[in-house]
Order: sequence, then C-alpha cells, then structure tokens
Amino acid sequence: MSFLARLAPRATKAAGVPSISSDGTFMVAPFFSQLLNWTPTRSGTVVDEASALALPTVYGCVRVIAESIASLPLITYRRTPDGGKERAPDSPFYDLFHDSPNPDMTSFVWRETLLTHLTTWGNGFNEVTEDRSGRTAIYPLLPNRVEVGYEGRKVYDYYGEDGTKQRLDPAKVWHIPGLSTNGLVGLSPIQAHRESLGEMMATRDFGSSFYRNNARPAAIMEHPANLSQGAIERLATQMDQLRGTGNAGKTMVLEEGMKLHEVGVPPEDAEYIATRRFQREDICTIYRMPPHMVGILDHATFSNIEHQSIDFVVHTLRPWLVRIEQSIKSFFLADEPDLFVEFLVDGLLRGDAEARSKALAVQLEHEAITVNEWREIENRNPYPIDVRWTPAANYTAEQIDEDGNLIAPEVAVPVVPEPSSPPQLTVVKSAAVRCGHLRDGAVCGHLLAEIATPPYRIVCRRCKGVTEAKAVADETKAADPADAELRAALADMADAIARLAEREPVLVAPENRTRGGFRIVRTAEGVSVEESA
Repeated sequence: MSFLARLAPRATKAAGVPSISSDGTFMVAPFFSQLLNWTPTRSGTVVDEASALALPTVYGCVRVIAESIASLPLITYRRTPDGGKERAPDSPFYDLFHDSPNPDMTSFVWRETLLTHLTTWGNGFNEVTEDRSGRTAIYPLLPNRVEVGYEGRKVYDYYGEDGTKQRLDPAKVWHIPGLSTNGLVGLSPIQAHRESLGEMMATRDFGSSFYRNNARPAAIMEHPANLSQGAIERLATQMDQLRGTGNAGKTMVLEEGMKLHEVGVPPEDAEYIATRRFQREDICTIYRMPPHMVGILDHATFSNIEHQSIDFVVHTLRPWLVRIEQSIKSFFLADEPDLFVEFLVDGLLRGDAEARSKALAVQLEHEAITVNEWREIENRNPYPIDVRWTPAANYTAEQIDEDGNLIAPEVAVPVVPEPSSPPQLTVVKSAAVRCGHLRDGAVCGHLLAEIATPPYRIVCRRCKGVTEAKAVADETKAADPADAELRAALADMADAIARLAEREPVLVAPENRTRGGFRIVRTAEGVSVEESA
C-alpha cells in the first residue's frame, strides 16, 4: 500500500468534512487536507481553495460576498432603558470593529479577508492580542495552517511555514465556523463540491486545448498505399507548423494521394457553451448567489432585477451577517449585556427612488417618522426645527380653510407696553411681573414673578433683560378722603406724644422707633413725628 493510500482515511476526515475520530476528537489537519487536494477528481483535475478561485464564477461569488459585507458599517450599540438603542462610541470595541482591528489593516480589509476564508475554507480564524497600552488587536490566521482539536474544549495548533506546530491559547483564538455538521468546525464549500468544480475545470481545459489546436477537431489521414519515411517526416513538420490559432487559414499540402477525414465533434454539437453556462449557475447555487450578481443575465429583466438584489441581501448576506454578529457578541461582549454589534444594511435595501419615496411618505403620513428622520434616511442634513406631519383627515372643519389649507392656530401674545430705555424702572404695587424687553422684534412677555412687591430687580431667563422697581410713595393716597382723615388723626396723636415726651422722655425711648408709616424723631429742638421713607 502506498504512502498516500495509507493516509487517505485520515486525509478524508481532514478535508473540509470533519468527523469524530476513534479517540473522541475531531480535527482539521491542514497538511492532510493538502494531500487530498493533490488527489485528482474523477475528471482528472486537482481542486483546492487556490485553484478554485481561478474559476471566474467562484472568484466572483467570493468577491461579491466578501466586498459587500466588508463595505457595510459595523456599529457597536448600547441598549437604552426605554428599550431602544444608541451608538456607543465611548466603547473600545466601537473603533475596533468600525475603523481598524489592528495597526496594519482597516476594518474593510480585515472583514474582506475573513469572509474570503469563510467562503473558501469554511472557517475564519483570528488571533486576539493586546499591545503594551492594553489596546485589543485582531489578526486573521490562514485556515490551512490551523489544526482544530477537541480536548474537553476546542484547542488550536498553528503550523508555521517550516512545519513546526505551536499550540495557541484558546482564549485568544476567535473562531467563526461556517456551515457545519457538528457545530464546531465548518465545511469547506470547495472540498464539499470538488467534483463539480473539477468538472468545470476539465471543461475549461477542454476549451483551451480546442483553441490551442487551431479550433480543429481530430482527423484521420488516408493513404492509398504505404507512406514513405520522408513523407511522414515532412507531414509531421507541416502539422506542427499549423498548430495554434495564429496559423488558422493556412494551407496544408498532402502528398502521395493522401485524403483528410475529420472525425471530431464540433463544440456546438457537444453543447459546449450550454455546459459552461450550466456549470456557472451550479456554482451560484453553492453560494446562494443571484446569477446577475456575477454577470449571468439570462433570466434578469428590468422588472425583477431590484427584487433579485433585495433577495441577495436577505438570503445571501443576512446569514453571514447574523453569524458574525452573534460570534462577536459571544466572544467579545459576553460580559457586556448592554452592548451589541450590528451591520447597517439599510443602504442595500433602499430600492429605486420612486418606491423608496412612496414607502417613506406612508410612514410620514402615519406619523411613524418625522421630516428630519426622512432626511436622515436620504443622507441629507436636518432642518433646524423637526416637524411631525399630521394628515388632513385628523383635523376638524374649523382648522381647514376653503382651499383645503391648514389654518395656523392663533397664539395669544401678552400685550406689554413699549419698554423705556434702560434702566427699566417701574412703579407698581404687589402684582405679577412680566418682562417688557424686546426679543426678536416682539415684546418678550415672559412671566418673571407671580407676586412681587417693590423694590426688586429681576433678570429674565428667556431674553436676559433686567426689570427693576423701587419703592416710592403712592401719591394717589392723598386724594383718598379716608386716608386724609387717618393722616389728621395721626398728626393729633403725634402732637400728644410730643407733649408727653417732654414730661416723660423714657416713655418714647428708644429713639427713632418706627411705627407703621411714621417714625418718632427726638432732636435737640424736641420730639416730632415724620413719615417713614
């Protein structure tokens, strides 16, 4: 038994279709996988991840998936107490996933590489490290150099270029498996469909050989007798000189009565073109790729191309997006219950301008969004004042004019006299006080105090104007008859107190004692009663 034959059972297990071994472990050994890749398929071709990318359709499917996901914004969010979400730029994971996972790669390049590994090898491996400042960095690992084992938990061995094996810390290896049969290691779509891909390679090689041989089928030359040795040599030289498309149309000379009989089948009869087209669609099936995304427009029309593009986002990209989002949450944010990551796919689901405008108009009419939220979706700057539009059906007849226009509600503006030049001095009793300063061409009218008695000085919180009032005697009291009688009685009382003070000074001590609106004053000339200021 040959060396390759003895390794075949173990190599089969390691070639993208992992299985449990007799000792209870499974493994994906890169070098054993390469040994299987060197084994030709039934069509005689050798298929591995690198050679499969040489097929235009495989390369197109891998590139479309990788670039589409890499171009989507990957945002870290924080859940809010009201059940909503907000961006978390203060989290260290925001810049890590959105901008740059390591100093050598942008987020686009890193995700593009990760998706290329997932769509070819079926597994994405990343090593998570920290620099001296404690900043987390993520570096992708080549899947064909990683060996996965199970020893109560997954363990990872990395093979260097010289073949040396190094055990990696499982806590620092972030592994994203693709479609899997055991949930631990993903299947390689290339190895799972190596026979179909090998058939496509064989068809491609057939076409290359066909055109290399001057696009002529095989032929038989008939001679009536025996061909001389010299004629054989001249004929062989002539045939070699006529090979290749550059010699197409040149004349061939047959000696000694030879006849040429074509026995090959033309490519049209062999349905060569149809075979190639079917094989391209077969590869699209492997990656669940809409054919028009890789240039196959046989079944695409202007009426269904938009829906096919939406189908690409929903059924092709979304499973990959959810797989990556949940893997990030499990590996990086398990201890952060309020944080999560999410890809923004709204831009890919926008549709055409007419359909998008109609959909947004319905949301605006039902008050699901505001005008500024609409503008944000269209990537436009917001208005200074946001507006929530209310449909006319929600208004009463009194709010609609004869032309069907909405009547703006009247707003009562307090009438305040024109303010004088500062300082603002007002003589008032205890009453409500409003600001009388001008603001934006109109009187401010802001309520400063419900009850205020002079003297006071109040600053308006709205316009920052200052309103002042000082305590002065109200001259209207003199015109009041009752007030005049009171003043006369008080004057008589003051005379009596003055006479008493001359006889008994102690009774009016202390000096300058205030009594209501008057005060008793004792001077060298005697005692008198004056009005209080």
